[in-house]
Amino acid sequence: MSTVRDNPLLDKAHRNSAWATLPVRKKNGQIELIPWGRRSTQEGKLPMGGSARREAIHAGRWDRFKPKPVRLAISSFMVKDFEGNSHWYDLTRCA
Repeated sequence: MSTVRDNPLLDKAHRNSAWATLPVRKKNGQIELIPWGRRSTQEGKLPMGGSARREAIHAGRWDRFKPKPVRLAISSFMVKDFEGNSHWYDLTRCA
């Protein structure tokens, strides 16, 4: 399965985007960068940050944003801690 890192132009666009985005794999196999959350410098109505707890989604706290399940075209992800340090996590496939 290809990921954003396999496509240098898409990888560069995603990393350098002024907008918070997620690489979503569409049904036809193509990858599309979609808005997700909001950066501190970004105006808009989406919530600040880039995470949503599954239990919060199932409890209906995200209903106003009309969440939909998607397949992400990623093999790892990065989270910044309170001090601004980046921490990368590799994904594994669940059985």
